[in-house]
Formats: sequence, structure tokens, C-alpha cells
Amino acid sequence: MKKQHRPLKAAIEDAVEDVLANPAAGEFKKGDLQGVQVFKFKFQRVEYLIAYRMPADSLGAGAIAAEIEFLSVDFYQVGMHENFYDALKRYLKMMKG
Repeated sequence: MKKQHRPLKAAIEDAVEDVLANPAAGEFKKGDLQGVQVFKFKFQRVEYLIAYRMPADSLGAGAIAAEIEFLSVDFYQVGMHENFYDALKRYLKMMKG
């Protein structure tokens, strides 16, 4: 994100906030990307995608106190559709070691 222009950074931050507010908003992927969700948003008539995953320990996120609940989301990648999924597969494969 460091290399992006401010308006795009702001749009990405807004999309991340949307995901955090509703983690189920993204579409679940299948096959090689099983467990990964992709949230789509538009900026200047171009569709961008954000790949993220809810860690297993936060799927049933419990509350520390009655009023406080913590949510953990692992964000992987933001980009335009072109080569997005290929790059994401390479990144996840590299992370597995």
C-alpha cells in the first residue's frame, strides 16, 4: 500500500473497515484457496479485490468481558483482478514454506 496514491489508500482503508465490520462480506474461495475470502470494491470505476482469512482461533471469537469482543483477520493481498489469484496462490505457497 505504501506506493499507492492517497485516494486509493483511503479507499482500501474503507474497504478494510467494511471487512472488519462484516467479515462474512467476502466470497469464500474453493480449491487451492480454500479458507480464503475475497472482498470486492470499486475505486474510480476499477474493481479491486482484498484477500483475507479469519484465523481458526477467531472463528468463534469469544468475549474477554461481556462488552468487549476481539476479532482477528489476516489480510493477504489487495489488487486489481488481473493476475490477482495467481499472485495470491504463489504468496500462500511461499508462506507455507
